[in-house]
Parts: sequence; structure tokens; C-alpha cells
Amino acid sequence: MSEQDVDPQDLQRELDQIKGAMGIEERYPGQRRMWLVYGVVIGLTAIITNVAFTADLPNAAYIALWYGMVGVIAVAQWRLVSNASTERSSSGLDWWILLTALIVSLHAMWTSLGPLIAENSTGAARGAHYFSHVLIFLGLGLLVAGNILKAERIRRRDRLPFYAGGVWMLVLGALLPHSRYLQLTGYALFGVLFLIHSVAAYALTK
Repeated sequence: MSEQDVDPQDLQRELDQIKGAMGIEERYPGQRRMWLVYGVVIGLTAIITNVAFTADLPNAAYIALWYGMVGVIAVAQWRLVSNASTERSSSGLDWWILLTALIVSLHAMWTSLGPLIAENSTGAARGAHYFSHVLIFLGLGLLVAGNILKAERIRRRDRLPFYAGGVWMLVLGALLPHSRYLQLTGYALFGVLFLIHSVAAYALTK
């Protein structure tokens, strides 16, 4: 068959079918392993936060702990992208933009609602309100990422961890400020659940 006999539309359909069978590891090399990195770093940070309550640490310590976590994840993600040998299309998911958008939006919400929360809650309840926002934005981010991956023709099995994680984080985030038990233990509960979720996601996407 000569080059003149090749139908560009047929060729594009064949390429789309090939893409439709791709897993997240094929499209984003190393991203499957990042589930384990996320699970350990985020899970342990949340558990340590809950344990730190007993030490009555200042707010600056918690801020440093969580921003340190974000820094570790950002460096790990950057190294992953830098070392990836497979060329990605320009329409691929940009994890940096998604993470930055979530952090900036979260701060915008805190700027808006922070004074109101401070006036109407104290101690554990106030912290639970702030952490519930983190969970809601993280859950929303996972749901958005899952739908972007669908547009990228990533197989459903590899998208399920994003959908499932987004749902349970939204539920936990909504309940957290309204339960005294969750106000005191919600951070550790999230850490354990997220660690289990990440290990399951790693196993599912093989």
C-alpha cells in the first residue's frame, strides 16, 4: 500500500483505538508508583498531625508539616516528569497546574471564610473546619483528574481510584466538622484510609 492509499481519518481512528486501551502507566510512566508515594507521605502526615495534638503545638508547626508534605510530593512529581522517557502529547494532564489551582483556590476560600470560622468555633472544631476544606478540595481534584483522564482515553480501571477517592473524601470532608469524634480523630482516620486507598490503587492499576 502506497502512502497515497492511506486514509488519514482511518489512521486517526486506529490510533484512537490504541489510546483507548492505554493504562495510566503507559501514558504517564511512573505515575502508578506515585500512588505509593502519595499514600505514605500524605497518610503519615495526617497521622502525625493527629498525634501532635497531644503536644499542643502552635499553628505554625502544623502549617510547616503540611507544606513540607506538599513540597515532598511536588519534588517527587517533578522528578518523575523529568525522568520520564516517553513523550506525552501536549493535551496530556498537567499535574502541576491541577495541584497549583487546588492550593490557590483553597487559600482563596480560607481568606474568605477564615474570619467567620474563627469567630464561631474554637479548638478542635476550628481545625476540623479547615481540614474539611482540604478534604473537599482534594476530593474535587481527584474527580476532575479522573474526568480529564477519561478524555485522555485512559482505561476505566485506572480511573476508578480517582473517582472512588474523590467520593469518600467529599463525604468525610462534609461530616468532619459536625462530629466531635471526627474532630479529634479525623486526621488519623483520613491518613489510614488514604494509605489503604493508595495501596489498592497501585494494585488495581498494574
